[in-house]
Amino acid sequence: MKVRQIIYAAKFEGSPKESDFKIVDEDLGDQLKENEFFYEAIYISCDPYVRLLSDSYIVGKTTIPGYQLAKVLESKNPKFPSDSILVMNVGWRTGGKSDGSDVWYDRTDIPKNVPMSAGVGIFAMTGLTAYYGVNYVLKPKAGDTILVSGSAGAVGTVVGQLAKGMGCRVIGSCGSMEKIKFVKSVGFDDAFNYKTESVAEGLKRLAPKGVDLYFDNVGGSFSSAVLESMNKGGRVACCGAVSSYNSKVPAQAPVIQGTMALNSLSLQGFNIFDDIPAYADEIYVALKQWAGEGKLKQHEYLTSGFESLPSTFIGMLRGKNFGKTIVNM
Repeated sequence: MKVRQIIYAAKFEGSPKESDFKIVDEDLGDQLKENEFFYEAIYISCDPYVRLLSDSYIVGKTTIPGYQLAKVLESKNPKFPSDSILVMNVGWRTGGKSDGSDVWYDRTDIPKNVPMSAGVGIFAMTGLTAYYGVNYVLKPKAGDTILVSGSAGAVGTVVGQLAKGMGCRVIGSCGSMEKIKFVKSVGFDDAFNYKTESVAEGLKRLAPKGVDLYFDNVGGSFSSAVLESMNKGGRVACCGAVSSYNSKVPAQAPVIQGTMALNSLSLQGFNIFDDIPAYADEIYVALKQWAGEGKLKQHEYLTSGFESLPSTFIGMLRGKNFGKTIVNM
């Protein structure tokens, strides 16, 4: 079996460039050992954490990390027979050989009323992250006001739908009027443009009674400013800090401890690798129910072709995407 992979060809300096990536061929042979299987990629996910982890990559060797929805072609593994549909943490590859150790989730049972691409969206890292942050960290109650930063992105769009379905007032922050219209179309009550309006101005206008919950995808000085508008006892779910991923120097932000103490705020970080696995199965059951009832939809920015992965990834980091960024093989 011959496959292609994309490797880390040059160190990222600030925003990645297409020349930082290289496509290489790999021949896996035609033989399977016991418990191995061949698979091919159907959809590959593009995620900001790929940029965040780049200091650990080896130039010329590391396959760009990431996960994909894959179909099993041939198998000697009874747990993953032929035609299984799996979420696999194997990087940017057109296919490969596996013993099952890099399988995250079996998604052979994706509901018929949901697009298969949801296997790398609402039914994978994106949906699991959003659901965990909302239900296990923020724990909203009806009537709470929640702010979602990066609200037009993959996780943000899911958070907005979940919080709205739980009776919250949901507001977002976006970088354009076009994205504000988009998030309102997926269920947000309103949003402000952080490029034309300060955090204080936007929240005073949209949340005059203050913010109870904050789902933080961007970090930096933006998020520090949000804390000033939070109500006493407010809770923050720290999911990411995309505003600083391309920075060559550490992001500078005001000291937050005074505000945290004065208003009895709680801030909790979490990630897909350490915190969510123990809850993955029960979260998936809940997400399928939400999707089946039409309360949760897959919103995606979809491109086609393995070769388009680098440009699609770069575009996502620059805010080109609306919803989950996915490449269709």
